[in-house]
Amino acid sequence: MALMALVMFLANGFDQAICAHGAEIRLKNGMIISGKATPIQGLAQLQAKTPGPIPIYPIIMVDAGWQKIFVPTRQIPDAEKTVGQPDLFPWEVFELKHHKTGKQQVLAQLGGFRNVTSFDEFGRRRLEILTQKGPENVIQGISRLTPKYALIDALTHQWESGVATSSLPTEILSDILRKAIDPTRPKDRLAIVRFYLQGELYAEAQKELESVAMEFPELKDQVDRMRVELIQLRGRQFVKQLQERKKQGQHQLAESVARLAPAEQLGPVVMRDIEAFIKQYDLARQQIELARLLLGEYQAQIANRELRERVALLRSEVSHGLSFETLPRLEAFLRSDKDSTLSAEEKLALAFSGWVFGSVGASTDLAKTMVLWDAQQLVLQYLKAESSETRENTLRQLTALEGVGWKSIRQMIPQLPPFRDSAGLEPGQVISADGEVLEPLANDMLKITLRSDNGEVIFHYQAILPPEYDPAHRYPMIVALRPEDRTTAAIATWWAGTADRPGNARRRGFIVIAPEYVPDGATKYNGEGVAHLKVLAALADARGRFSVDADRVYLAGHAMGGDAAFDMGMSHADEFAGVIPICGRADTYCKYSKGNARFTSWYVVAGELDRDLLSINANVLEFMFKEGFRHDLMLVQIHGRGLEMYSDEMSRMFEWMELHPRSTAPADIEWLSLRKTDSRCFGLSVIDLPRTLIIPQPAGTTLPSPQIMKFRITPGNSVYITSPGKRHVVRLAAEAFQIDERVNITINNSRKFRDFLVPDVRSLLEELRQSGDRTRLADVVLEF
Repeated sequence: MALMALVMFLANGFDQAICAHGAEIRLKNGMIISGKATPIQGLAQLQAKTPGPIPIYPIIMVDAGWQKIFVPTRQIPDAEKTVGQPDLFPWEVFELKHHKTGKQQVLAQLGGFRNVTSFDEFGRRRLEILTQKGPENVIQGISRLTPKYALIDALTHQWESGVATSSLPTEILSDILRKAIDPTRPKDRLAIVRFYLQGELYAEAQKELESVAMEFPELKDQVDRMRVELIQLRGRQFVKQLQERKKQGQHQLAESVARLAPAEQLGPVVMRDIEAFIKQYDLARQQIELARLLLGEYQAQIANRELRERVALLRSEVSHGLSFETLPRLEAFLRSDKDSTLSAEEKLALAFSGWVFGSVGASTDLAKTMVLWDAQQLVLQYLKAESSETRENTLRQLTALEGVGWKSIRQMIPQLPPFRDSAGLEPGQVISADGEVLEPLANDMLKITLRSDNGEVIFHYQAILPPEYDPAHRYPMIVALRPEDRTTAAIATWWAGTADRPGNARRRGFIVIAPEYVPDGATKYNGEGVAHLKVLAALADARGRFSVDADRVYLAGHAMGGDAAFDMGMSHADEFAGVIPICGRADTYCKYSKGNARFTSWYVVAGELDRDLLSINANVLEFMFKEGFRHDLMLVQIHGRGLEMYSDEMSRMFEWMELHPRSTAPADIEWLSLRKTDSRCFGLSVIDLPRTLIIPQPAGTTLPSPQIMKFRITPGNSVYITSPGKRHVVRLAAEAFQIDERVNITINNSRKFRDFLVPDVRSLLEELRQSGDRTRLADVVLEF
């Protein structure tokens, strides 16, 4: 990659953090938000705290200037100390004056925008907005510009809105700032430098600072102090981004950019950190070469020809697969190099067993290691097999191996590569909703076709992989549900960008998949169970086909997709680390399944003028806020905005995702089901749920209550299940029980099982094959 491309890629790697002028508030989940905090009783009226007898204010509303952020009071440590805190940061703020027309129409609700022009140097632009009465031509002007947000006033209508400053192109931002000041005044010019520093626009800050130094030599001392501050800030950002790239598995990029670091812009302290960073890669590369060399030397020392030839095959696979990601598997082997008490065979055993189990599970028994290596190959054959007959034959071979049982197979699962074939997948043609073939949005997008057992096409999903994708690295994943006016390819590209113009998902090392959860051309999500099944099938397929971290999968959707994200997130909360509905409605099924919301985390985005969403969603969201000790929830309402994509909120969405891995499965679960397809929750599946609720109900009919499933594991080795079904599948993990004591399983007050749990290989592998989930494995599967 060329020098300029590398530097630009890293420099543009992260959008600026979105935080407003105000007190900092740290949530229990680690998220930090800024603004003026006010306790309120509810969303519909936004009642503020007033003197009176009502002592409970379950919601804290944080006014960040261009948006309001709502969080449960119980999710803020010392919430009372947060309320009313003064502004902490003296941001540079520029006020812009514009002439407004006389008679102005009030814009109460907004749809999307179109025909939007760029802002001119005076901070004005034209656009056409979609309202309930039809399109309206509007002239806007930026009235208040801060390092974190801009307030925009309509000059032809009564309408004010806010956007993130990071969403404004830097060249336009520079023109606006220059027009807002007197460029001959040093004070104004330095204010622009501080504005850029506070907005983390360090390249622009440096340009402006150098310009000030040339035009105002009398400010040399002040400029020198600001140069030092800039170098420190830029250096910290540079090192942080290098570390993030390394964490995301983008080693080639991280190392290449580190070697091109501009010393004059980063300072000696940061350069020492960068040199240490580069040395880590140099050392790792040396260890990889040393490992390959030692493997060859130890193989040559084996006298038995047959064993030596067998070792050669294993050595070849390990040598070929060695990388920065897999090197830690050989830590025990590399440490053994100076141990004269170990033979060549024992050291090779450490290498090959570490490759299968990880370094912690490395063993010096080469004969046993050979068997485990065979077991690993059979496990992969089982997972890849398409016919049940082939799987049964493979399972017989696997269980016949001496010393191989469920424990050893469970231990090797984290090191297994993806077992569904991704070779030969071709980028799919991008087709619009009306069937017109379009230019590819992301030319490296993969189209995966899921078929029935007899080969018939069921549906497709699109997938975009991050740069330097490596099957040995585990990646977080976004399951993106399209809005009514975009295709699956378009929504995947919105999250990931293209190879030439990488978006947040690529830069942050996320896989993105976009399932065809509704038919082509559909403009409304109606809650049918088939849409749920398609999303779950795409999720399971992707977890088996790509290297997915199953504890970091996030469901997200816009508009129609936001409606679906609300519904599916509450119906299958155990599958996702978090759910991000953007402009979504939670007004049908969610009113009845909202009790499930506590099993995952929520980041809800809405426009203040989008279809009165706050009132529409109040029933569900207020329930979650009032049970704030159970719900990790953040509602972001953007000031004066309508039905949009909200690209300027994306950076904080990713910040939130980084803080929200999937929680461990609870021991006590009460689950609400609305459809026969919503039959699985954590370790319980009910095969024969009696009904599917249709919402909305026909006029004059009464909606039945949701079906309730309860699943509880007690410390006394007992499992209690209550459900409206008669057939149940129970999936149990051995670590939840005293495995050497009997387990009692009671279903609907009838004891169904009292015996010892016997973990078995079939249950373990079949659960992995079907779900692709490596972290919630079932050691025992029982059907009653």
